Amino acid sequence: MNTLLTTVLDRSPGWDAVRARGEVDLGTVPVLRDALLSALDVDPSPGLLVVDLTGVSFMGSVGLTVLVEAGERATSLERDLIVVATPGGVVRRAIEITGLDQALAIADDVDQATAGR
Repeated sequence: MNTLLTTVLDRSPGWDAVRARGEVDLGTVPVLRDALLSALDVDPSPGLLVVDLTGVSFMGSVGLTVLVEAGERATSLERDLIVVATPGGVVRRAIEITGLDQALAIADDVDQATAGR
């Protein structure tokens, strides 16, 4: 287990959430990638995958790449993927600076991401 980044899969009726805590960099990104791809390949699919990154204290460019890959995989599986990132936080700033907020669905918190589900 990588202690710099941990992930947990929470299952709820209508949606699943991958919750990450720690740092996402070159050394830890496989943990995030594996968690997201495993959650997306769940059958039967709950439809929505929430990626809760509010516990992430560092997000390198490799982490952003994984988010894009997961978003593309979700689309190919006809699933929705919403990234939860704290407004003004390091993850949200990285997403906004790179323009990925135009390509990924972003929410301020899990309640906002799952509203109406």
